[in-house]
Amino acid sequence: MASLGLFWVCGSAPAQAQRQGGATLSARPIQFRASAPLPGTIPFEKKPFGHSNGFEVVYLVEGRDLSGVKEDSLQLSALRGRDGSDLSLTRSGTSTVELGPFPQITDDGRFVLFSVRSNEDLFGRVDERSLRGTVVVFTGSRRETGELTLSPTDAPQMLGPFQVQPAAGVTASDRAVTVRGPLPALINVLQIRAGREVAAEQTSWDGTEKTFYFPSGGEASPRLRLNYWSDLAERTVTFGP
Repeated sequence: MASLGLFWVCGSAPAQAQRQGGATLSARPIQFRASAPLPGTIPFEKKPFGHSNGFEVVYLVEGRDLSGVKEDSLQLSALRGRDGSDLSLTRSGTSTVELGPFPQITDDGRFVLFSVRSNEDLFGRVDERSLRGTVVVFTGSRRETGELTLSPTDAPQMLGPFQVQPAAGVTASDRAVTVRGPLPALINVLQIRAGREVAAEQTSWDGTEKTFYFPSGGEASPRLRLNYWSDLAERTVTFGP
């Protein structure tokens, strides 16, 4: 199997820029939501659908071989109110915005949707033109597949750049496995049952490892299949005027 360069963990800035390849991508806003606080006496069922204090801007990136958005990669260079005021920091000096959860990537790798959101009460003071900054997206085009057999009592095993082991604290019938390694490169983890691929029912993630919980049943020592990108790279995306 092809080796996986882990430049995003330990590479220098010039090396990263060289491996990103291609011009910087740009994102355009496609949705803006803003809400003002409501009195606490108004029950939830009476609030407008989707009401949440603050604002959120959804952006669309178009490119090629897009595979994900790097966590904590948001760099805000400006957040200006309509009156020109700087709204990028709270009174205590923390950022007023964060990268929204669950960015979406189309199956053909052409589009990524991500959001920038805030819980601050800035209703009427900002719009989709107020923010400027960057995020980092992952790209990958070489898809690798590897398989192994894992029983509930097995020691950790290596598969490509990943360490795979039975999940701690679960019973054998839970069929849960934990994967460590360059997780942004991981496309999915599947069980092979009677020649058919079975996807995990749910996953959990603690920032360093990911656990996949499969449906009960199947063989005592199931076959696992990992699909991953062997050429994962980073590209910077700009947004805002």
